[in-house]
Amino acid sequence: MQEASGQPQDSSGTGNHTTATGGTPTYSQTTGIAEVGDTAILFDNASSEYFGAPDHATLDFGDTFTLEAWIQRSTADASGEDCIVSKGNDGSASSGGLYVLNGDLMLAECAVNVIRYGATPLTDTKWHHVAATKSGATVNIYIDGALSNGSSITSPTLANTTTALA
Repeated sequence: MQEASGQPQDSSGTGNHTTATGGTPTYSQTTGIAEVGDTAILFDNASSEYFGAPDHATLDFGDTFTLEAWIQRSTADASGEDCIVSKGNDGSASSGGLYVLNGDLMLAECAVNVIRYGATPLTDTKWHHVAATKSGATVNIYIDGALSNGSSITSPTLANTTTALA
């Protein structure tokens, strides 16, 4: 997402280009992360603004995957839900996503059935590198490169759905 305007383009060659939905993101925001050296994109209302890429086989999670992102929450408020990345429910099956819910980083099946919580709440406005890995029943949450496994609730096999990646 190094674009300064327009829609982020997939550079992998698979054509998974995105479209902004629910508002107009603000481009070229300072990251505050010297190692990254890129700019960020600000969503003013994270609950309704996102980029979506149409369903494609290369975007399916399956049951072995890593989801990761650099994030910065706009307030230190521990309430509310922020979706980082999700491949949702298509009516016949549910996939998963990486979310912050009430300050807790979690890997969940459609933000409903929590697979694992991170042990460290994200209740500040600093930049964080967050990641979740899943390989069958083994699920790990990482915050800023450190393993942060909190409660493990369930470990379903996540289905590949026909929904867009958001």
